[in-house]
Amino acid sequence: PVIKKFVNGTGKKIYPGDIQWSGISNVQYTYDDDYDVGKICFTIQDNSDADEANTITGTIEDPVVLGEDVGQPVMSISTLSDNSVTNNNTLNISGTVTDNIGVQGLTVNGNSVTVNTDGSFSFALLLKDGSNVINIVATDLAGNQTTDTRTITLDTTGPVTTASPVGGSYYGSVHVTLSTNEQATIYYTTNWADPTESSSVYIDPISIAANATLKFFAKDTAGNVEAVKTAVYVIKNILKGDITGDGAVDLADAVMAMQVLSGVTPAQPINKYADVDGDGRIGLQEVIYILQEVAGVR
Repeated sequence: PVIKKFVNGTGKKIYPGDIQWSGISNVQYTYDDDYDVGKICFTIQDNSDADEANTITGTIEDPVVLGEDVGQPVMSISTLSDNSVTNNNTLNISGTVTDNIGVQGLTVNGNSVTVNTDGSFSFALLLKDGSNVINIVATDLAGNQTTDTRTITLDTTGPVTTASPVGGSYYGSVHVTLSTNEQATIYYTTNWADPTESSSVYIDPISIAANATLKFFAKDTAGNVEAVKTAVYVIKNILKGDITGDGAVDLADAVMAMQVLSGVTPAQPINKYADVDGDGRIGLQEVIYILQEVAGVR
């Protein structure tokens, strides 16, 4: 037989009801209450077979003299904090658990975890995609429990960054906005070099006034990193009066300007940046300017 455990308060004698045993089916015992406080002296007799009755002295699995229980187990846990996000599907949990009368056990989401003699423990928990509730429960020999509950999110999907406007040809300058589909940090360069986490961090729209190659990527709060993306911007010089946007000021521009002035929609796009007087409109001033350019009087 094995005496499994006993629970008694400090300064109290140990009584038969304090003992739990296993390994025998029909028990008789003798108990010497003259022994010192906190000591066990039990003789356990197995009478399950009357023809072969025998007397065996019980042993103690965990020979600890327990003091009076004064509270719950104390846990110190080292792992990700509550509401953390990670891209690692294995959550490593370690720490210590102590109690004044002794620790009966510790579980992580119902999984039994070995507690070392010094109170330390460690456990690797496999996470599932999305939200994971982690329950760490320590139980002392009196049945008191301490619970630590935290939520950890597993995110293994990288962020997606977009540039607006997209790469292309633009007059004068362009302001590019970068955005992601989730909370993330965006890194970028405009000098052809691939960006790293040491590159510029995107905060405000990027002003591009000359030909440039914009490269960028994002890293989310879980540590997922997207592949580097590239957008090429060609900046055209603004030529006053070049309403058609073909790089020259000629009669075709005058015709388009007069169409706009008369309310006729031209067949091709209007280069609004060809405004000559700064009013942001194509009108009579542009017609006069273009005709003077064509005539060579400007």
